[in-house]
Formats: sequence, structure tokens, C-alpha cells
Amino acid sequence: MRRASPGVLALFLVLSGCQTASPRVEPVSGEELVRLRSLVASWQEKAFSPRRLKALYSVETNPKVGPIMRGYVSFFWDGETLVWRASAPMAGNVRGGTIERDGFESTGLLPLDIPAADVVGVFLGVPGWDIVNSPVFAAKDGYRMVSGTREMVFSPGRGVLSQSLPNRISATFEPGDGLPRAITVAGPDGKAVFRMQSLLPWPAGEGVPPE
Repeated sequence: MRRASPGVLALFLVLSGCQTASPRVEPVSGEELVRLRSLVASWQEKAFSPRRLKALYSVETNPKVGPIMRGYVSFFWDGETLVWRASAPMAGNVRGGTIERDGFESTGLLPLDIPAADVVGVFLGVPGWDIVNSPVFAAKDGYRMVSGTREMVFSPGRGVLSQSLPNRISATFEPGDGLPRAITVAGPDGKAVFRMQSLLPWPAGEGVPPE
């Protein structure tokens, strides 16, 4: 039997690879893109509006190094600041803190290194990224929107389903009315799971428990 020359064999492999390669996913364009961006913008406007909410979540944190912690965390949101209080020491052995919407540092709440602005977007269930020029692609569960090194997957009928953040950190959600019903945040340094127990208005003048 005559053997194919190395050149012919190489050409065959190249052509085979071209036939099996996944098709390129083109971004959504035109009126559909405008509609999807407008929808996400409306979610952002609602999430970051000057509403006052207080929520109680059960939490389990599983750091890569250190013991598993189970307890409860209360969140207080006024449109600019996220205040939290925990029933047991969280990462960094602290039981409370304040996270500014436009802040840069956030320590103690999660066993992960996440900028404050991203933390707020995670617990509101909607990121505050600038989406004016963000491309949108069709995804398995709906659509995927990209903003620099950050991405989110969303369903027009359900809301934001997941966020991908820098440093290989991800957040997945069970969307809810007001705040997510469940949040799972994971990264190289650990994982934390939050499940909503209650969600109520936060009356003006009502303070937060001491740390």
C-alpha cells in the first residue's frame, strides 16, 4: 500500500481541523443589541436606586485555608453604601463592615480578594459596570455581556444569572425580586454561599447593630 507523503498528511490534518472547529460566535447587533442594553440598564437603575433595604442571609464560607464557617449575615443598603453584620467572625476574623459603592477595598466579608464595587454588584445581583459599549453574545442560558475583563450572563425573563470577575472569581445567582435569593461566590482562595432568609424595607432613622 502506498503511503501518503508528509506534506499530503499535514494538509489533510489542517483541513480536518477546519471542518471540526467551532463556528465563530458573532455579537448581537442592531435593534436587538439596543433592546438588551436598555434592559440591563433598567436593572442597574433599579438595583442602584436610593432604595433602603435590609436582608438576612444564611452563609457558609469555605476558605482554601482555614475552617468552614456557618452563620448569618445582615445587609443594609441605602443606595450608596452596603453595611453588613455577621453572627460569627467572617474572613479576617471580623463581624461587620461598610462597603462603599465606589470604594476600592473590601475585606472581611468574603474569603476572596474582590474590589468593593464588585462586591456591591454581587450582593445587589446586578453589576454597576459601564455597559454603553459592551458587546453582547448569545449564550446557552440567554446572553453574555462583556465589559473589559468582566462578563455577565443574563436571561431577559429572569435577570442576571452569573458574573465573571478578575482573578478567576465567579458569582452565580438565583435571581429574586429586590435582591438575589441565593448567591454563590467562588475563586482560587475559597467559596461562600448565601441564601436569603428575609427581605424588608429599611426605615429611615433605623440604625444597624454594632459590630
